[in-house]
Amino acid sequence: MEKNTLEKVPRNTLEEVWAFIDKDLELATELLTDAPTSYYYVSKDAAIALRARTALSRGDYTNAAKYAESLITKGKYRLDSFDKIFRKRGNTEIIFAFENRTEESSINISDLYYSYDHPNKGQGVYKPTDATIALFDDEDNRKDITLINIGGRTTINKYESGQTGRDPVIISRIAELYLISAEAQGLGNGIARLNELRAFRGLAPVSAANSREYLNLILDERVRELIGENFMYHDYVRTGVAVEKLGILPHQVLHPIPGRELQNNPNLTPNPGY
Repeated sequence: MEKNTLEKVPRNTLEEVWAFIDKDLELATELLTDAPTSYYYVSKDAAIALRARTALSRGDYTNAAKYAESLITKGKYRLDSFDKIFRKRGNTEIIFAFENRTEESSINISDLYYSYDHPNKGQGVYKPTDATIALFDDEDNRKDITLINIGGRTTINKYESGQTGRDPVIISRIAELYLISAEAQGLGNGIARLNELRAFRGLAPVSAANSREYLNLILDERVRELIGENFMYHDYVRTGVAVEKLGILPHQVLHPIPGRELQNNPNLTPNPGY
């Protein structure tokens, strides 16, 4: 909704929602500064990165590639090593992140990924599947930062501090823009960006015989690069492979509208299958 109301309004169409998002991000791009003092502050580039992501999500590949390439070629952001990106060290990759400060918040995401066996302790709520672990070659310089084996169990190692610290929550970084550009440009032009990222991560170049094979390469690389950063489920849904990859029913690509909301507003309709 563009304004607050007490009326029981019906759902907007998908097209109306995308139009609202586009309008909001266009305004943000116009109003935000291009020179923040830290990547913990929202910037014009952060808005552009989000425009690239949303354009890819809605299948607007021309604009997705345009926004992604504008940040890649800008020269301000460069691929960097995982030990800098995810160890609170100065790096050239992060575009925007939430700073997690002990004196300002009790929220801590790190312990959700750690097992209790780890010296820094944790809950082990999120664990990679065997198929995900198998995607990482020994030559991949992301592997040791991304995964750690504790007591025979593998867990996510990107957020190192566990219950003892406050890792920043990364919202956007330039590696994602490489992957957006690679996917949006397609096999013909995009594979160069994909292989550029892979080379920086210590991996050999790949090739694909067709667009379907290329999409699978992109999705696998997004898992290696972005695991633990809340992309995979949405990636599978937007590319139409969620049922195959996740073993869910077709209607489960959409979440149910909460029953209480349906009771309070008779003009709302449930999603199919619920």
